[in-house]
Amino acid sequence: MLKSILKTSIYIACMAMSGIACAAGLGGINVTSSLGQPLRAEIEVTSVDRTDKSTLRAKLATADAYKNAGIDYPYNLPKLKFQIDDRENGDSFIKVTSLQPVNDPFVTLMVELNWSSGKLLREY
Repeated sequence: MLKSILKTSIYIACMAMSGIACAAGLGGINVTSSLGQPLRAEIEVTSVDRTDKSTLRAKLATADAYKNAGIDYPYNLPKLKFQIDDRENGDSFIKVTSLQPVNDPFVTLMVELNWSSGKLLREY
């Protein structure tokens, strides 16, 4: 029960902060790899100001951020690479890849998105 309340509180705080900053947001994730293959996924980046677009940086959240959210850190997950990219229509997305295969059928990713004027955490 306490974990659920803590998780909800953190989620609401993150959503409130993202509304204040209004510079960037994270949409859904689309995983195109299968179990036992290197991870290939794309996360939509929404509401990006042109001035902040060049400063966007994405990474896996720290073990402390996972702990604060009441989520187990995925220590057995292979090293992930996060790359900000643009589609032909100009929309930004985060390409998440690994060189090693992912053998866990369910992995909780907490992505940290940073830019010049803010920061956002989102769980997938």
